[in-house]
Amino acid sequence: MLEERVRVVVDAGGMTAYEDGAVTGVVYWRAGQIAFPEEGWDDFVVIVLGWWARSLREFAGGQVDETRLDFMDGPFWLRLVREGALVHVECVDWGRGASVVGEFRVSEARLTSAVLTAAEAVLAECRSRGVVSEDLAVLREDCERLRRARR
Repeated sequence: MLEERVRVVVDAGGMTAYEDGAVTGVVYWRAGQIAFPEEGWDDFVVIVLGWWARSLREFAGGQVDETRLDFMDGPFWLRLVREGALVHVECVDWGRGASVVGEFRVSEARLTSAVLTAAEAVLAECRSRGVVSEDLAVLREDCERLRRARR
């Protein structure tokens, strides 16, 4: 079933920035009734969004027809498989023997937009707080490359 209500949920205002440049905060996927890994999941939000942007860039550019979007904390990832004009997304919990605990189909454009929207909110909040790190620079660059790949 095609899911139009797909987004990456972040709480940019609630993020914690550490002296070493690490930034943690809420980051999880919401697709209809699915919240993965769970509502309020806390992770290294800047690093994770950078990984996702990089994986999606290769996916959107047609370099691969399957990829995964990992979380840093916990045994969770999303497996993305291209199915014509849609992407089949499986929510995988490795802690349960790589069980698929949720799945949905979404357009590639909607999936990419969800990551970019979340990343832009995180980058804006970090900029307003004066947070500077190599991870943030990498995220900015990966988002720009993803934007170019989808054109």
